[in-house]
Amino acid sequence: SPNGKTIAFVSDKSDEENVWLTPAAGGEAHQLTRMSKMGIGGIQWSPDSKKIMLADNSTTLWLIDATTGLTEKIAQDEYGAPFSFSMSQDSRLITYVKADAFNQSSIWIYDTVTKKHTRITKAPFKDANPVFDRSGEYLYFLGDRNVGMNWDAFDFQMDADPPTKIMMVALTADAVNPFAEKVDEEGADKKP
Repeated sequence: SPNGKTIAFVSDKSDEENVWLTPAAGGEAHQLTRMSKMGIGGIQWSPDSKKIMLADNSTTLWLIDATTGLTEKIAQDEYGAPFSFSMSQDSRLITYVKADAFNQSSIWIYDTVTKKHTRITKAPFKDANPVFDRSGEYLYFLGDRNVGMNWDAFDFQMDADPPTKIMMVALTADAVNPFAEKVDEEGADKKP
């Protein structure tokens, strides 16, 4: 866990894959989840060390309270694509990827307080690996949006540019564009 107190791991000790917790300082492990017939594809702690996110082999994203074991279904991917997901630094927002169709996917955000899902990107693109920045103002992800073709004079053929680019979305209205050009104007006597 981010606070260094607990280790979460997946075990089939109960005859089914489940999440278990054990104190980092040593001690007895205990079973946190009670899932059956669902292979767990990955687990991730919330930054506040209170919850665990996991995706299972039915392409369902779950949020589990690390103290009570209370399980909340966040989303399910109808196309069976593996989830990529992360949580904001304040442990309130979860961002995840859902497939829209074959080889197309969108980024979503789920608010754990309001229980609202918000779509951030739309098809026909393929977006993946969303992650919040530490300030909570931006969401970064990988997007396959470049469809440029270039003539290769050496091989005498058309070459496709690499399609994947690092993308960014501002999450607050007052977020400053980090890529805005710096204006260095002289004449301090002018009104801004």
